[in-house]
Amino acid sequence: MRRLAVWAILLVLGTGSAVRSQSLGEIAAREKERREQAKKSGAKAYGEDDLKKPSKGTYSAPSGEASAPQATGDKPAADAAKGEKAAKTPEEQKAEAQKAWADKLQKARQEVAELNTRIEQIQTELNDLSGPLYGSGRANSADALEKAKASLAAKQQEIAAAEEEGRRAGFR
Repeated sequence: MRRLAVWAILLVLGTGSAVRSQSLGEIAAREKERREQAKKSGAKAYGEDDLKKPSKGTYSAPSGEASAPQATGDKPAADAAKGEKAAKTPEEQKAEAQKAWADKLQKARQEVAELNTRIEQIQTELNDLSGPLYGSGRANSADALEKAKASLAAKQQEIAAAEEEGRRAGFR
């Protein structure tokens, strides 16, 4: 009796797994049918390349819904203005933005160098002990040193912010 029960269990388990298993060919055929049905239904599958392509519209006015230009007597002037603005490609715009960013960064670095030079000069004056130690000139120099150090810290923060801006924009 036990043998019969064991054989019955093995038979049920063995046939169940054989029925459920599919060959690789069957799976491929089903996938092919599914893809053909998707093509027929007109469903669009977006891939990485589709997302990288720039669209011709904007979020508020997609390319198909662009408003028609108004008919006015200043049409040639408006077209000329549009031609000047539209003449720049995205690469040219990015190049201009990168140049402006680089100029801003260069100017800030130059100002930091000037501030460092000024701080060294003031510190040299304060280190000179041959003059009066308790005069107003020394106090003024100490105040000027603190102001220059504060300006230097602000410029260094400006440089760090500009570098971060450039990194985010993909410059360098």
